[in-house]
Amino acid sequence: MTPSLVGPSYDSLTAKIKLNMLQNLT
Repeated sequence: MTPSLVGPSYDSLTAKIKLNMLQNLT
């Protein structure tokens, strides 16, 4: 698993998780 392949999908995944966390706080 190279960073170049994992990077984009990983970034989008963490972004979704962050959004979910923010929505749970409100």
